[in-house]
Amino acid sequence: MRRINKNALSYVSVVLLLAVILVLPGCGKEDPDKPPKIRYGQDVCADCRMIIAEPRFSASLVSGENDVLKFDDIGCAAHYQMNQPGPPERFWVHDFLTEQWVDGKAAFFVYSGNLVTPMGYGLAAFSGRAEAEKFAENEKGRQVSWEETPGILRSKSQLTKGGT
Repeated sequence: MRRINKNALSYVSVVLLLAVILVLPGCGKEDPDKPPKIRYGQDVCADCRMIIAEPRFSASLVSGENDVLKFDDIGCAAHYQMNQPGPPERFWVHDFLTEQWVDGKAAFFVYSGNLVTPMGYGLAAFSGRAEAEKFAENEKGRQVSWEETPGILRSKSQLTKGGT
């Protein structure tokens, strides 16, 4: 029988332990400089707690602490952001037509009361101005900026609560 060298075994144990220690902190953390990977049908919206199911309406914000937050509706991201002290570090939305991630600061937004979104906010994002304008015309909506979304949310809230 071959004898195992205790020093070699200790060395291997230490190397494996160090590898685990170095790898574990990165597990589950997403790169805040890249759009997140959403597990549709599994991940939950950071605002309304509903399961994220439709890529074309989903969004993501990166908080000041580099926490990557995922949302099932662009309106949920806007609602969450309304209660934060400053703008998000990073912000992504899906292009309504291609379902590809778009930097939220470069996106064109459309609001339409005819658009059915997961939480009923009626917001869609587009990577191009021409696509957004055409969609707004077809859906009897209007192009809006990200900065206008809190006003839309407040107006919708007033309407659903019977306010004026």
